[in-house]
Amino acid sequence: MRGPAGRNAHNTPVGSKIEVTWRCTSSQGEHEDWPAPPNRRTAKALRSGCLKCSKNVSAKALALYHELRSHLPALELEAPIPLAPAPGKRYCGVRVDMWEEALQLVVEFDGWKSHGPESWRNRAADDRLNTERLAAAGQTVIRVREDLDLIGPHDVVVGSGWSAWKVAAAVLLRVHQLGLHLLPGLASYLEHGTVSCPEFRRVRS
Repeated sequence: MRGPAGRNAHNTPVGSKIEVTWRCTSSQGEHEDWPAPPNRRTAKALRSGCLKCSKNVSAKALALYHELRSHLPALELEAPIPLAPAPGKRYCGVRVDMWEEALQLVVEFDGWKSHGPESWRNRAADDRLNTERLAAAGQTVIRVREDLDLIGPHDVVVGSGWSAWKVAAAVLLRVHQLGLHLLPGLASYLEHGTVSCPEFRRVRS
């Protein structure tokens, strides 16, 4: 954080309304700096984060994205994919949680709170339709279903208490199984969790 008149993270109160400039610490300099007063960064109702990271993505999906980027560096967050309109719909594209354009790989995170039967609406029908539309357009769709039933043929079911590493390991293992991309560092990545996560078998890099 940097601001006018020598303002910095050490001498600016969290409730200050003075506009300062923020830098994303998760993107290794890839994301643009953005202006916001500290009170908008700390107040829950007004929270303003990185313009790239703080889109309509849950904290779990964002954590998964950063884990996957270590093996899929070209993965995009909140990416629009142009498609023909669905029957009865006027809009053409589908916005997905994560997309690797060169691999035609889509990763969607379906969290229990927003996609489960107790959420404000059941999204299963929409999720299934989007999966079918994306698959028809040549995309491989991996849905991460958090304690939810499978929808597509490549989906993985994860637990609501799983760490971002464990969820990423399940996704990368599925990418490896589908033969979509060479993942030379996958074996060592999975090795970190073989004691606590024995269900992840070793793969040869």
